[in-house]
Amino acid sequence: MCNNQFQRNDVWPILSEQKWSCSWRHAGGVIADMLGKGDYIDWYCSGINGDQDEMTQSELENLTLEQQTRYKDSLLFVRESVVTEEIENDLFELGWLVIKEDNRDI
Repeated sequence: MCNNQFQRNDVWPILSEQKWSCSWRHAGGVIADMLGKGDYIDWYCSGINGDQDEMTQSELENLTLEQQTRYKDSLLFVRESVVTEEIENDLFELGWLVIKEDNRDI
Protein backbone atom coordinates (compact mmCIF):
# COMPACT_ATOMS: atom_id res chain seq x y z
CA MET A 1 0.00 0.00 0.00
CA CYS A 2 2.84 2.36 0.77
CA ASN A 3 4.53 4.47 -1.88
CA ASN A 4 1.42 4.18 -4.05
CA GLN A 5 -1.75 6.10 -4.70
CA PHE A 6 -5.18 4.55 -5.13
CA GLN A 7 -8.49 5.90 -6.31
CA ARG A 8 -12.06 4.67 -5.99
CA ASN A 9 -13.31 3.53 -9.38
CA ASP A 10 -16.29 5.86 -9.29
CA VAL A 11 -17.23 9.00 -11.20
CA TRP A 12 -16.84 11.60 -8.43
CA PRO A 13 -13.44 10.46 -7.06
CA ILE A 14 -12.07 10.28 -10.61
CA LEU A 15 -13.44 13.67 -11.70
CA SER A 16 -12.34 15.39 -8.50
CA GLU A 17 -8.99 13.55 -8.54
CA GLN A 18 -9.50 12.19 -5.02
CA LYS A 19 -6.69 9.77 -4.20
CA TRP A 20 -5.77 7.66 -1.19
CA SER A 21 -2.33 6.72 0.11
CA CYS A 22 -0.93 5.77 3.48
CA SER A 23 2.19 5.58 5.60
CA TRP A 24 4.02 2.39 6.56
CA ARG A 25 2.51 2.70 10.04
CA HIS A 26 -1.04 3.06 8.75
CA ALA A 27 -0.58 0.13 6.33
CA GLY A 28 0.58 -2.05 9.22
CA GLY A 29 -2.50 -1.00 11.17
CA VAL A 30 -4.80 -1.88 8.27
CA ILE A 31 -3.32 -5.40 8.10
CA ALA A 32 -3.56 -5.83 11.88
CA ASP A 33 -7.22 -4.76 11.78
CA MET A 34 -8.00 -7.06 8.84
CA LEU A 35 -6.39 -10.06 10.53
CA GLY A 36 -7.60 -9.11 14.01
CA LYS A 37 -4.10 -9.83 15.27
CA GLY A 38 -1.45 -7.54 16.73
CA ASP A 39 -1.01 -3.88 15.97
CA TYR A 40 0.76 -1.84 13.30
CA ILE A 41 4.30 -2.68 14.45
CA ASP A 42 3.67 -6.41 13.95
CA TRP A 43 2.96 -5.79 10.25
CA TYR A 44 5.22 -2.80 9.62
CA CYS A 45 7.22 -3.93 6.60
CA SER A 46 10.08 -2.01 5.12
CA GLY A 47 13.29 -2.88 3.36
CA ILE A 48 12.26 -5.77 1.11
CA ASN A 49 14.57 -5.38 -1.83
CA GLY A 50 13.31 -7.94 -4.34
CA ASP A 51 15.43 -6.68 -7.22
CA GLN A 52 18.48 -8.93 -7.05
CA ASP A 53 20.46 -9.61 -10.19
CA GLU A 54 19.76 -13.03 -11.66
CA MET A 55 22.55 -15.51 -11.00
CA THR A 56 23.83 -18.00 -13.51
CA GLN A 57 23.70 -21.66 -12.59
CA SER A 58 27.47 -21.74 -12.04
CA GLU A 59 27.30 -18.67 -9.75
CA LEU A 60 24.51 -20.30 -7.78
CA GLU A 61 26.48 -23.54 -7.43
CA ASN A 62 29.42 -21.60 -5.94
CA LEU A 63 27.27 -20.49 -3.00
CA THR A 64 26.83 -22.46 0.18
CA LEU A 65 23.53 -24.29 0.62
CA GLU A 66 22.40 -21.64 3.10
CA GLN A 67 23.28 -18.83 0.64
CA GLN A 68 21.48 -20.66 -2.19
CA THR A 69 18.36 -21.00 -0.03
CA ARG A 70 18.48 -17.34 1.00
CA TYR A 71 18.94 -16.27 -2.64
CA LYS A 72 16.05 -18.44 -3.88
CA ASP A 73 13.81 -17.20 -1.07
CA SER A 74 14.67 -13.59 -1.93
CA LEU A 75 13.35 -14.11 -5.47
CA LEU A 76 9.89 -14.71 -4.01
CA PHE A 77 9.60 -11.15 -2.68
CA VAL A 78 8.15 -8.21 -4.56
CA ARG A 79 10.06 -4.95 -4.06
CA GLU A 80 8.59 -2.08 -2.16
CA SER A 81 5.89 -0.02 -3.86
CA VAL A 82 5.28 -2.61 -6.62
CA VAL A 83 1.65 -3.59 -7.11
CA THR A 84 1.53 -6.90 -8.97
CA GLU A 85 -1.02 -7.50 -11.70
CA GLU A 86 -2.80 -10.00 -9.44
CA ILE A 87 -3.20 -7.44 -6.64
CA GLU A 88 -4.20 -4.73 -9.11
CA ASN A 89 -6.95 -7.02 -10.43
CA ASP A 90 -8.11 -7.83 -6.90
CA LEU A 91 -8.28 -4.13 -6.03
CA PHE A 92 -10.21 -3.44 -9.23
CA GLU A 93 -12.77 -6.09 -8.23
CA LEU A 94 -13.11 -4.24 -4.91
CA GLY A 95 -13.71 -0.94 -6.74
CA TRP A 96 -10.22 0.60 -6.57
CA LEU A 97 -7.73 1.75 -9.20
CA VAL A 98 -3.98 1.85 -8.76
CA ILE A 99 -2.61 5.19 -9.92
CA LYS A 100 0.39 4.42 -12.10
CA GLU A 101 3.67 6.17 -11.26
CA ASP A 102 3.74 8.20 -14.48
CA ASN A 103 0.32 9.67 -13.55
CA ARG A 104 1.28 10.76 -10.04
CA ASP A 105 1.45 14.39 -9.07
CA ILE A 106 5.01 15.51 -8.37
